[in-house]
Amino acid sequence: LDLREVWQLLSGLLAGLLLFTAVVLIQWLLGAYTVNGVNPPAAALAALPIALLPGVVEELVFRGILHRIIESTLGTWLSLLITSLLFGFAHLANPGATIGGAAAIALEAGLMLGIAYTATKRLWAPIGLHAAWNFAQGGVYGIAVSGVRTDGILRGQLSGPEMISGGAFGAEASIVAVIVCLAMFGVLLVRARRGGQMIAPF
Repeated sequence: LDLREVWQLLSGLLAGLLLFTAVVLIQWLLGAYTVNGVNPPAAALAALPIALLPGVVEELVFRGILHRIIESTLGTWLSLLITSLLFGFAHLANPGATIGGAAAIALEAGLMLGIAYTATKRLWAPIGLHAAWNFAQGGVYGIAVSGVRTDGILRGQLSGPEMISGGAFGAEASIVAVIVCLAMFGVLLVRARRGGQMIAPF
């Protein structure tokens, strides 16, 4: 790892933690998230595999392989669209998954992680972003990660309308997460365009 890659990884980790914290804060303000207690910090260790394994493997497959290959032929925008749809579709096998939840994953994570790779042309930022986002859900706030429940430092509970809470699938299926992540997508899109990283078709 060179210094630029270390910085991209750390930036991704921080961004993932802050973005999901923003989602939970908004849900709390809307009455959809409550804390029922606190677990020992060691409880967060159970969320590490759910954070790290998808964070690395899914980014290698969807951004490092699929996005890069499709982008080289069809351009950045079509690659973002196709890989995001595939990424959302892949989550339909998860517990509590719905078409709405898969669409939310495609819109928030698929687009945001894809443009993070586009803006940096390296996998470190999307890996950090993906892993920290997952860890914040399960390890910190005690929320199901794409339907998979783990214990976190906080004993968190989501309730209320599924559009706000995300239902059994977790906060990722909520409109709150979609809006927060699309805002981040916009920021990274500006960076990618300014850096000349957007590739035209053919």
